[in-house]
Amino acid sequence: DRIKAVQKADKANKKCADTGDVGPTYVILDYNCFVCTQVAGIHREFNHKVKGITMSKFTDEEVEQIESSGGNEAHNDKYLARWEPRDFPLPDPSDTAKVKEFLRMKYVEKRWMRSSRDDRRGGYGDRDRRRDSRPRDRDRDRDRDRERSRSRGAGREEEEEKEVRERDRERDRDRDRDRNRDRERDRERRRRDDSEEEKDDEPQIDPADEEAAMIRMLGFNSFDSSKEKDHSDAAVEGIKKQTKRKYRQYMNRRGGFNRPLDATF
Repeated sequence: DRIKAVQKADKANKKCADTGDVGPTYVILDYNCFVCTQVAGIHREFNHKVKGITMSKFTDEEVEQIESSGGNEAHNDKYLARWEPRDFPLPDPSDTAKVKEFLRMKYVEKRWMRSSRDDRRGGYGDRDRRRDSRPRDRDRDRDRDRERSRSRGAGREEEEEKEVRERDRERDRDRDRDRNRDRERDRERRRRDDSEEEKDDEPQIDPADEEAAMIRMLGFNSFDSSKEKDHSDAAVEGIKKQTKRKYRQYMNRRGGFNRPLDATF
């Protein structure tokens, strides 16, 4: 609740300290400034300590430090003291590359940071800061809106170029896919041709020679068939022989015991 009170107390704290986007939801504890969600993620890449206003717990020491720091206005008066929009316009939060480059120049290189020499000259004293903050904020917002509109136009051109590059990459991928398919077909055709040549090169085996090799392997003299041959002298033990059925005569039949069978039988 105290962090929210600090944010509501100053109009500058209701905008992102790095992009000017409305409604910041994170605090950079290394600099005691309020930033938006996209900028907070990039601050984490710079190993800066980041906490959410509503989702995180703050220690008493952190709350007191944020309350006494002066918020986004004091922060930007220090790190953007010599910044001009023509140097590097405030980036759009959606453009990750430009936001990362802006943060690198602002926090790592400290390109626009107020130096101790400026403090001795009194050019950035508290009195001048309070007196000039509102006009400077208006000018800064005006320049920011102008540069943002320009960057949006440039962003559309970049998107069109990106679409063209993506179409070129897709066309190259299709070309590579067709080339690989043709290569695979050629390899398959060569494999079939090679297999057919190997079959043609295989020696042809004469059926008679194959039969002779089989006879030698089995130990026979020759192969023969018993079909349509006389086997009356052959031993028939264990062989099921089919014989014609003969019917018996019974005494109680009509015509006596030895009567001839009916024609139906």
